[in-house]
Amino acid sequence: MKIEQYLISKNESIQDALLKIENNHSGIVFIHDKQKIIGSSTDGDIRRILLLEKNLNLKIETCIFKDFVYLFDKDASRENILKLLDTRIKIIPILNENYELVSVVSHKNINWNEKEKIISKAKSPVRISFAGGGTDLTTYFYKECGVVLNTTINKFSHAILQKRADNTIKIFSNDLDEEVNYSDISELQFDGKLDLIKSVIKLLNPDFGFELYTYSDVPVGSGLGGSAVQLSRNHRVF
Repeated sequence: MKIEQYLISKNESIQDALLKIENNHSGIVFIHDKQKIIGSSTDGDIRRILLLEKNLNLKIETCIFKDFVYLFDKDASRENILKLLDTRIKIIPILNENYELVSVVSHKNINWNEKEKIISKAKSPVRISFAGGGTDLTTYFYKECGVVLNTTINKFSHAILQKRADNTIKIFSNDLDEEVNYSDISELQFDGKLDLIKSVIKLLNPDFGFELYTYSDVPVGSGLGGSAVQLSRNHRVF
């Protein structure tokens, strides 16, 4: 993204601003005073001024909006950007500590900073059944009425996913001390090694590469790790 298309000096004209807006296709420019961003102006702001003044040679600072939304580059994480983007705010300027324009982000380039690692974490509590174990299996409750009394405990199964810049897929199970690597999702094969995880990946069919790490708070062979409940709706996802 060429930030020059979004930058305009406070001394330039409304006509100059309209040309910038025409080129950036975003309906907004950011006004600077000696490279320091002091406000913004949208095509709507300019239109309202022109209806009153009817003069394209007016300086753009005559229709400046100083209370504009922005993020400093150190705070411009994917999560913080998503919090601000909505039906009203579609473009967010990213500024450095000197209030100079670094980048402009929208839904199309949320991951503006390639150096930022996108990491998703999820955990699911371990489940213990007191009664009715087995009646929650499809082979049973399709024919009979499944009834299970269970609870969760403060032990969890964990998954950490880090997105990659390429299509490589790496899966590592800390509990089983097993690792599989594929250069592309099309190479994923069921061979008895972490096949349950592979089947979920095949089903979701992500269009990016990643590294996935799994581990559990309970020891292997305890019979508890595989009984973790489904992930709750409020866990972080990518």
